[in-house]
Amino acid sequence: MRIVIAIATSLLIGLTATSAQAITSVVRRTTLLVSDTKASVSFYEKIGFKIWLETGGARDPNKPTSFPVDGKPGQSNLTIMAGRDPWIAMIGLLQYDKPALKRTRNATAGYGIGDAVLMLETDDLDGVYKNLQALGTTMLQTPREAMTRSADSIKTVKNMFFRDPDGWVIEMSQVLRTEPLPAEAKK
Repeated sequence: MRIVIAIATSLLIGLTATSAQAITSVVRRTTLLVSDTKASVSFYEKIGFKIWLETGGARDPNKPTSFPVDGKPGQSNLTIMAGRDPWIAMIGLLQYDKPALKRTRNATAGYGIGDAVLMLETDDLDGVYKNLQALGTTMLQTPREAMTRSADSIKTVKNMFFRDPDGWVIEMSQVLRTEPLPAEAKK
């Protein structure tokens, strides 16, 4: 009897550990509330994204599954933009007919608690910067190089910070070089 209980307990512990270890998560999409979907789509296309899905229409603001928005909007417009990967790390651009959402910060304001920083990676930071200049985008930080260190490498990156048309803070980065971390530094 003890052997059966021990085996059953071992199996239960093993199943519980396996189940807990099997849980993984991934950021599939970040959705930004915007004031003008068309303007936002145009902006994100200039920095390397393309339309993946467009949807919207009438919505019932009283449904329990409806996204909670003040003002009881009756219409929504959602465009999902894809980058290099057509399945993960997409950007949703969501506009409602009412209320007119207000921008809480001006284009040159710094960012603080409660703000999100959307980190995007590109293979042509200088090209994106030129597009942003042509759009008249105010930069929070112009492109500059920096070194970063991970568990197994040292990277030289170039990054910049700016706001999209609705004031969302974006960090855009390009990896310029990756060098393996010396073995003695990995300890």
